Amino acid sequence: LLALHANEYVSRDELAEYVWPDRPPAGYAALLYSYVARLRKRLTAEATIVSSRQRYRLSVPPECVDATAVLAAPGPATFEQYDAALRSWRGRVLDDVPEVQHHPRVVALEQRRAQLVIAFADAALASARTEQAVPVLDGLAALEPLHEGVAARRIQLLAAAGQLSEAHAVFSTTRRLLVDELGVEPGAQLIDAYREVLDREPPMTVAPPRRGQ
Repeated sequence: LLALHANEYVSRDELAEYVWPDRPPAGYAALLYSYVARLRKRLTAEATIVSSRQRYRLSVPPECVDATAVLAAPGPATFEQYDAALRSWRGRVLDDVPEVQHHPRVVALEQRRAQLVIAFADAALASARTEQAVPVLDGLAALEPLHEGVAARRIQLLAAAGQLSEAHAVFSTTRRLLVDELGVEPGAQLIDAYREVLDREPPMTVAPPRRGQ
């Protein structure tokens, strides 16, 4: 929780709610003090925990926090700038700490990641570097299979790279998930992307009838 709010104060009560979600025990303030003391001993030289007025703050250089690069990523930006910002991601935010998965800061970071990935895909399409962007979109799609914006960009990237059968598969899979899990059909964004695939397909040719037929 302190890392999520790096260089910001977090109240003792908020920390207690995270450590003891049901109900803090009697004397929890002393327990928190003990936990923080142990944590201080495990930190590197670059990081320190500062306390003030029943609050704690993890003080750390911004460049040591992966989220800094993501939140500071400019927009609109170049393909290279988006690529550099997205290199900070390694799966879900604090995936090994399920207790904070629904924390507003975690949710905001995941939403920001999706925005950056979509913008990255748009930059790849504009600069004809689609094949480099496909793995990034695939990675996010594995985490967010129902995100129509991500699925639409995957379809566009695959189609632009000439991988039409893969683009068809993405649409079919996403549509099935939307129908099965949410009970809805694809929205306009996904439909428009799929129409681009259909427009790229060569027209069907009919062989002329043989003589005597």
